[in-house]
Amino acid sequence: MSVINGWSSFRGEGLTYARVWADADLNNMLNLYAMNDVTSSGYSGVLEVACGGPENWADAAAGGFDATWRSQCQKMHSIFGNLKRLDIAMAHELQGTWYRWSVSAGEQANFKIAWSRWWNIVQQELVTKGRKVKVVLCLNADTVSDWTWTNG
Repeated sequence: MSVINGWSSFRGEGLTYARVWADADLNNMLNLYAMNDVTSSGYSGVLEVACGGPENWADAAAGGFDATWRSQCQKMHSIFGNLKRLDIAMAHELQGTWYRWSVSAGEQANFKIAWSRWWNIVQQELVTKGRKVKVVLCLNADTVSDWTWTNG
């Protein structure tokens, strides 16, 4: 991928960490176009994918988003390429009020249950199949939500 290679040249050293977003809509979340572009270019560093999240945390906590997460992880497995590690940030920047997957204090319990469901799917579809994966909780620095990860 010329963007990756060009950036490495510009920096004066090899690129070892990159981040892409796959959150614009469900099609993007499931097809992971940006991840595919990076891995098909031969990139072999660490890649972080910000992959969006569900709009309804109660539904996700009850299993309503499991099929989407499973499909997403299966796609990640199939396009993993030569990555050193894949970092996955589901519901990245979740404390902003304008993100579809934002979490308010009233949704915190369902968010935790949903996060656990997602984490288990990542383990089943990626980790147990030999992929080196790190699950990332990515919060906004300028949060405007009525809860933070530090208050439980």
